[in-house]
Amino acid sequence: MSIIPKPTGDIYTRNCISCKPIDQEEAERTIFTTPRSRVVLRTDDQSWPGRCIVVPRKHTNSFKQMSKEDRDDVYQCREKISLAYTNLFGMIRDNWLELGNLTVDHEGNKTTDEKYFHIHYHIIPRYNKPVEYLGLTFNDTQFAKALNIDPASGHKKVVITREQIIQMRDEIQEELIKQGLISEENLRDTRPSQKIIDLCKRRQKEQPQSHFWLLTGVAGVVVAALGVLTLTRMRSHL
Repeated sequence: MSIIPKPTGDIYTRNCISCKPIDQEEAERTIFTTPRSRVVLRTDDQSWPGRCIVVPRKHTNSFKQMSKEDRDDVYQCREKISLAYTNLFGMIRDNWLELGNLTVDHEGNKTTDEKYFHIHYHIIPRYNKPVEYLGLTFNDTQFAKALNIDPASGHKKVVITREQIIQMRDEIQEELIKQGLISEENLRDTRPSQKIIDLCKRRQKEQPQSHFWLLTGVAGVVVAALGVLTLTRMRSHL
């Protein structure tokens, strides 16, 4: 079932694997979306827990062709993921890879024709100690070394189950919501669990109250400052 409307346009966007509508499988591993980007967990390799990609919605084949708004949005997605992973998994830092130079043409054949390229960014979280998660132990054996993600060069992939991917996605979403980094609007294309939907609704109910106390605090500071200013002026006339 398609969630995002099928793209229209030339033969390159119509056949781009990154422009195609999100199906159920991709929705289950989509962490969150924005009007300009989507953040999706990788299913083929979770050697680094939380490995994901940020995909701009607009079909663009290079960084220099991206609009400032799209670039800013991509970096904001990275910042949100970084904040969540630091707290959830104990991430030390992330590696940020710009890719998009391998895809298929309109006949389904691999191609190096740049017109088909759709730029996207890999977020690879790095860990300086083992991560115990999902009943597994993840070891970042390449920490403080040159990163290698190519199986042809010796990298051994860690593949987890569909159920584990969904659990990981749910827990990342929960962390993002608790930190106030995403809202229900960002989960529209992700098929969120009922637990996540309920958490979003609770956060939305809490926000007006927190805003009230924030405004009350600010008003109190302003009143106190005016009082001090008035007293100072009165003393200057004595």
